[in-house]
Order: sequence, then structure tokens, then C-alpha cells
Amino acid sequence: MTAAARTMTVGPSRTLAVLTYLKENWVVLLPLALIAYLVIVPLALLVMMSFREGTLVRPGGWTLGNYVYAVQLNLFWEALRNTVLLATIGAFGTVAIALFFAWLIERSDLPGRNLVWAAILLPVAIPGIFATLGLVLAFSPRTGWINVPLRDLLSVVGISLETGPFDIYSMGGLIFLDVFSGITTVFFMLIGPMRMLDPALEDAATVSGTNYRTTLFRVTLPMLTPALLAAYIYSFISSLDNFEVALVAGLPGGIFLLTTLIYFTVQLQSPVDYPLAAAFSVFFMLIMLLFVFYYQRVVRVGVRYATITGKGYRPKRVSLGWWKWPALALTILYLMLQVFLPLGVMLYTSLLPRLMPPSLEAFSQMSLDTYRRVFEVPGCCER
Repeated sequence: MTAAARTMTVGPSRTLAVLTYLKENWVVLLPLALIAYLVIVPLALLVMMSFREGTLVRPGGWTLGNYVYAVQLNLFWEALRNTVLLATIGAFGTVAIALFFAWLIERSDLPGRNLVWAAILLPVAIPGIFATLGLVLAFSPRTGWINVPLRDLLSVVGISLETGPFDIYSMGGLIFLDVFSGITTVFFMLIGPMRMLDPALEDAATVSGTNYRTTLFRVTLPMLTPALLAAYIYSFISSLDNFEVALVAGLPGGIFLLTTLIYFTVQLQSPVDYPLAAAFSVFFMLIMLLFVFYYQRVVRVGVRYATITGKGYRPKRVSLGWWKWPALALTILYLMLQVFLPLGVMLYTSLLPRLMPPSLEAFSQMSLDTYRRVFEVPGCCER
């Protein structure tokens, strides 16, 4: 058979094989193709726009000027510093609190562990922007539910304050909001490894004469290293991408993060600058991809820390003694800040004609007029 004949024979065979493969696997390939289209096409357009001049309607020539201008802006470096600082400290606080609750539920005799487990799931049902806005209103420097009573108490001892004492529109306030925005997810990441940790390793440390505190820091936490690193990197990435906190508390306080810098460039400044915003977005995307890469590596390394247990495996619980009541109080405080306080503040605010601090006058002006306007008056939220 000649080379031309072989080519004519192989060509249709390969085409038939490809068509057969597509026909047999279209259920999997079609969603993958759709996801690729929805992800790759926007990313490609974003990168292309970052190298163009002009606008979306009238793009100009190709240029590196957007990146040069971006790195020369002091506001860009300020936003990058704020973003990294917020993510670094916020992720550490999130992992620490989630680890504390995972340890309480799986390794201690905390009263009502099953109820605490169920209660920690409640924040999943609350939208992030809802909870963030509720906490911002609760800690508002002038009219917040927390600040107004505290100022009244401080005035009794001779300390007079016009605002505060807590300022949610500060870097500390942003870190506080960021810590509470991701605890539930990180808790899910740590509760499994904490439950499956073999107590025989801790028993061996106890037999050798070490106390539980030393065992915790020399045995338990090192065995959880892959899970803790994975949870920290995940929380760090989530903090980088946390737009609710940056928008609701950052912009009013004049604190720019990368997410709000992009939003400000395409929504608030005049004229809008889409190519510059695209350049900011590419920088932001590269930082995210770097940490996603390290997250994947940490997850793969976790296989090395597998422990084989026998049929008699039982998680060992530590007796808290009288410390169980402070631990339970901290759990209730967390649920108040994470669930009940935002819900109460948002419900209270929705019943008022305007934002008012808690008082008898405010309660006397409560009504359902806002809800009535939502259902009866078109464009009720326009001011």
C-alpha cells in the first residue's frame, strides 16, 4: 500500500475514533467545554484588555503602558499592602478559631457538643454580605449597637467619647470582619483530620511522662500540619477575594484593597478606565494563582501523614474541668457575633424609617412601612 493510500485510510479512522469518543463521553465533555468557555474566554478578554489602549467600545493599539502606570501608582502598592496584611492576619485568626472549635467538639468533654456542632453550621445559611453589613451596623462608630451602650457605660466613670470606642472602618475592623467571614468553611476542613487523628500517638507521649500541653504542641499539632497549612492557604485566598468586607467597611473608611481598587476604577472614578482595571486584575489573578499552586502542593503532601488505625479506634477526649464553662461561654459569644447579632441588627434597621441608634424613640418609630414599600411601590429603594 502506498503512502498516499495509508494516509487516506488513517485519516477517516482517526476521525471516526474521535467522533465515537465524543459520542460516548458527551455527558462529561459538554459540561467541561461549557466551563472552559465561561472561564477561558473572560480571562482571555481580560488579559487582552490589559494590553490595549482606549475603551471597551473603541479599543486602541497594544501597549504595556497600563502595567507601567499601575506599578507607578502609590495607591496600588497601598492596596496591595493592605490586602496582604488583611489576608495574613485574617487567615491566621480564622484558622485559630476554627481549630479551637474543632478541638472542643472532637477532643474535649464540652457540654452540648452536638448542639454546638449544629450551631456552627448556621452561618452557612446567612449570605456573606448580610452578615458583614449587620456587623458593620452593630460596630458603627456613632450609632452601633455595641458602641452606644459602651459610651454610656464609660461616661459613668468619667470617660466621654463622641464616637467609638470601636471603629469598624479601620484596618482592625476589616481584620475582625474577615476573620468571622470564613470560620465555618475552615472548621469543616479541620474537623475531619482532628477526628481521625490516632489517639495512640498522644497516649505514647503521655506514657513517656509529658503533660497534655506538651503533647498538644509536640504531637497533635505537628500531625495536623498538612491540614492546618491547607486551611491557612485556603483562608488566605478567600481573604484576598473577600469583596464584601472591602466594600462595606473598607471604602467608607478610606482603606483600599485590590478588590475595591478594581471596583473603584471601573465604577466610581470618572472617567472609568477599563484597561487599567484589567491590569490590576491580572496582578490580582497572578497572586491568586501562586497561592492556589501552593495549596495544591500542600494537599498532595498530606498523604504522607496518613495513620493506620485498628478496629478499637476511639477519639480521646480531654476533661476540661471547670474550664468547660468558659469554653461554652466563648462558643455562645461566637454564635452571638456570627449569627444573632447581625440578624438582630438587620431586623431592627429594616423596621426604622432611617438609621438610628438604639433608644426608646427609635423603638417608638418602628413600623412595617419599608416592607410595604418593597411589595407595593415600584422603585421603593431609589433615593
